[in-house]
Amino acid sequence: MIRAVAPLGAPPLTAIAIVSAVSMTLGNIMALRQTGVVRLLAWSTVAQAGWVVLPLAAVSSTAVQASGAYLLAYVLATLLAFAVVAAMVQIRGAARARDLAEYRGLLVEHPVLASALGLALLSLAGLPPGFLGLVAKVAALRPVVTSELWLLAVVAAVNAVLGVAVYLRWLLSVISSPEASSLPDIAEPSVGPGSLKAPLRWRHWPSGCTRRLWWQSGSRRWRWCSPA
Repeated sequence: MIRAVAPLGAPPLTAIAIVSAVSMTLGNIMALRQTGVVRLLAWSTVAQAGWVVLPLAAVSSTAVQASGAYLLAYVLATLLAFAVVAAMVQIRGAARARDLAEYRGLLVEHPVLASALGLALLSLAGLPPGFLGLVAKVAALRPVVTSELWLLAVVAAVNAVLGVAVYLRWLLSVISSPEASSLPDIAEPSVGPGSLKAPLRWRHWPSGCTRRLWWQSGSRRWRWCSPA
């Protein structure tokens, strides 16, 4: 492919560079605006496509290999992320599983799914321990830097930071503690509320998420509240 494009001169390579820069920038900006995980991953695909095309803007013998390596890393990480979303659909239903806010506290409630999703997001962001994505990003940038396409390299670097913001936004929700309002109500106790004016001692719901239990006389339910 490089041998076929190189004799055509600068215009085709410039067009490839423009497509790469626009794809990365548009994809990341739109992904940052999303509150649904499916749309976030869709716009992320647009941004990642720019990274796949990025090495092809340089006339280099390693450009095609770098592009192929990045494509492989992206496909593996994205499939893992979609597998977790599919599992969440089975657990919480399609509507809730598509909402980014519903992943808050996932590490506490489903640590295996959270770990898999975290690895996928870190790989897409190019951060350790997602070393596959990190190596792929370095490989994609190397032909551009070697060919001294500095403007394109700067655009790629800026978009690498935007990409980190996209995926860390989701990851921070995964590792955050679940909100008190999202925890389920507990059935009315067999004893009367008169004997339960004081809050109970510390208890855990779920494992690792500490909340204080209160009896709410108005609704006659137990409720979990964050301690003062």
